[in-house]
Amino acid sequence: MCRPVLVRESAAGNRLTVIGDECHIVSPVPGGPRGGIPLDDLDGYDNLVVLCPNYHRLIDTLVADYPRDRVWSALG
Repeated sequence: MCRPVLVRESAAGNRLTVIGDECHIVSPVPGGPRGGIPLDDLDGYDNLVVLCPNYHRLIDTLVADYPRDRVWSALG
């Protein structure tokens, strides 16, 4: 996966802005990408990631190429 800067600090250094997409690895919606996989906390830290918009679209469209384990291992 790409490694762009997804959080930027303001020029004054007093504020952070997330410029990436905040994403679920396993969708909280049963019919969503990788949805229906049992997970204790769908909104928990282990199921959330910030991705660039390109990879967000890619992994949510090509789900067979990006199963849960591949997404998790790519981020580790």
